[in-house]
Amino acid sequence: MTGVTSVDDMNIALRTRPLAITAVALVSIAAAAAVRFVRSNRTVPRPVPAGWIAFSTAPADEPETGGPSGSDVFLVRPGSRLRQVAGRGRDTDIWNLCPAFSPDGRQLAFGQRAPDGLTINVVGVAADGTIGPPHVTIPVPDANPFAPCPKWSADGTHLAYLNAAHKLRVRGLDGSRRPPAPGDPQVRAFDRSSNTVGAPAGDLVAHEGDSAGCGVSVSRPDGSGSSAINRDLCPYAVAGWSPDGQDVLVMVDGGTGFTMSAIAVERPYTLTPIAIDVPVNDPRSYPGLGDVSWQPTLRQGPSTP
Repeated sequence: MTGVTSVDDMNIALRTRPLAITAVALVSIAAAAAVRFVRSNRTVPRPVPAGWIAFSTAPADEPETGGPSGSDVFLVRPGSRLRQVAGRGRDTDIWNLCPAFSPDGRQLAFGQRAPDGLTINVVGVAADGTIGPPHVTIPVPDANPFAPCPKWSADGTHLAYLNAAHKLRVRGLDGSRRPPAPGDPQVRAFDRSSNTVGAPAGDLVAHEGDSAGCGVSVSRPDGSGSSAINRDLCPYAVAGWSPDGQDVLVMVDGGTGFTMSAIAVERPYTLTPIAIDVPVNDPRSYPGLGDVSWQPTLRQGPSTP
């Protein structure tokens, strides 16, 4: 948690710099003022879900090429300050990557590459964003050497990852090994190259709107029923969906960092800023699909054992 400048302080500094009046700058200025863009006024804008959004400051498939190294994992939600979950270390040699909330929303897993090895880490996340128990570290020396990205089982009792040969491996939260079973993630769940991102219910997919990379559209998985939910933004990634399937999470290059926003898939297609101009390692290290996880609605009861 040490060794990095406070991201809030960095954001304040970035916001005070002169901004070129570009489309992206205008979006960032409006976002900083918490302005919501709408395409029509036929319906009342619906607030986005209140859960936290976890993200890493570097993508899990990014090769290590120059510039500052290491990456952090943060939590954020509309109107909140960024909360650091894991830092890159005093020597900026720790990579914290690909965070993933458990199905009950009470735990957050993320991969870590550090000088002493590859691990999957799990922490508890309270409704107010406080990080607490459990604090679990699972060594995974056979994992993908750059990023041991974790995916949760459907019941939230164990985690899957890909080894260096891209074969599925499953571990319990106690570190035990187990064979893959129904409800475990499949190898295709780790694919970061898809141009479409499926909604939680599987009834819709989201994708960039045109060949120039501008706009955001949603459609049925077979491509039918396509509808533009935003024509103005030019996101570099569609990163995910809200847990209720009502908002699409998009990432826009802000010049010195990225801006994360949610776009409602129903009229009036409300645009809600989530995080503004978050600094990144270098021009290539922009997180996207697989690097962001939106917390499901917290369920009542004790944490998953």
